[in-house]
Amino acid sequence: MMGAGPRQAPGALAPDFSLVVPCYNEARHLRASVRDVVDVLEATGWTWEIVFVEDASTDDTPAIVREICVAYPNCRAIFHDRNRGRGAAFKTGFAASTGRVTGFLDIDLEVHARDIPRLVAELERTGADVVTGRRHYLLRQTGGLHRAAASWAYRRLANFLLSLDLEDSETGCKFFRRDSAGPIVLGSDNDGWFWDTEVMARARLANVRIRELPVLFICGATFLDSLRSHQPDCVVLDLHMPGVTGFDVQARLRELDFHIPVVVITGHDTPESRGRVRELGAAAYLRKPVAAKALLEAIETAVGANHQTTP
Repeated sequence: MMGAGPRQAPGALAPDFSLVVPCYNEARHLRASVRDVVDVLEATGWTWEIVFVEDASTDDTPAIVREICVAYPNCRAIFHDRNRGRGAAFKTGFAASTGRVTGFLDIDLEVHARDIPRLVAELERTGADVVTGRRHYLLRQTGGLHRAAASWAYRRLANFLLSLDLEDSETGCKFFRRDSAGPIVLGSDNDGWFWDTEVMARARLANVRIRELPVLFICGATFLDSLRSHQPDCVVLDLHMPGVTGFDVQARLRELDFHIPVVVITGHDTPESRGRVRELGAAAYLRKPVAAKALLEAIETAVGANHQTTP
């Protein structure tokens, strides 16, 4: 294994929070996702680090990870010499990190980074040892019935066979208190996708305290699919969300001739972004951090104007 980025100095205080990011062929969305994660963490007031574990990707992910570690001093990386799997990648990162609370979030951000502070706060508030994001599929909006059904079936089977009594053991959004749950993480055997279920089964058997909080599981592609059955009164878009971006969603709405008002939010304001957003007809353009009052006012104004102009 090889490393990149700054190492923690011997004797240095452990950060409040470590985020381990297993990476395998994430080039398409990695830069934008990391910007969003960093924006969220910088707003918390915590001391924090991000540890990437690059699992022998076959695309440009290794180069992008190195670039990110140069750009952000709180980021460092470990490179596997061969593909070892999701579970192995997280265990490598967990062993190399030092945060009092350490966890991971799938870097495609289908569960968004903005949920991190709420989940970590729940761990601190309740004294839990493990906190996970229980994915909530908005079927009415996403049209993701087949995906939700498959996930539900797996959860029920795992609960039946392993007596887990958990709603979403395989969620890609998990946070662990290092002193109490660390031995469980590092003592798990599976290196692949089943690791998610195994570590939760071990946590349940060890009788540690587990909390599950609901998180929204959605992305631009699933929203566009949902338009076949449901058209909302207004759409709030994160301009640089991974995969299908806010620009892509706006362009598709125009192609479909859907008169749905769009409120855009972004943490990466540039003249080019503002120009594209105006060209695509957004009702409002807001820069992060966005106050709740400002967002609600923008939505109300956009919906009201649309009702006046739509026959």
